[in-house]
Amino acid sequence: MKFITAEVHSKILNQALFDEISKVKFLDGQFEEIPLVSRYSSVEFLQRYFCDEEVSLYLASIAQRLLLDSEAYFRKIYSSMNEKKAI
Repeated sequence: MKFITAEVHSKILNQALFDEISKVKFLDGQFEEIPLVSRYSSVEFLQRYFCDEEVSLYLASIAQRLLLDSEAYFRKIYSSMNEKKAI
């Protein structure tokens, strides 16, 4: 059995998800939610580690962390853009 973090990163928090997040354009106000999980089958492996209720809590904690990371990422991106405009 793999360590859960390794499996989560290969099956959920993968480069395709990060690429989608990085394409979001917040400044125009026209964006859609990016699903953390698009199919239940993609998280079935979590049932080897958790009961059903714990799976939901675990996914919520991943989503919360990802939201905080995304906020920091976009704050840095937009801060850099504003600094370039000021020059």
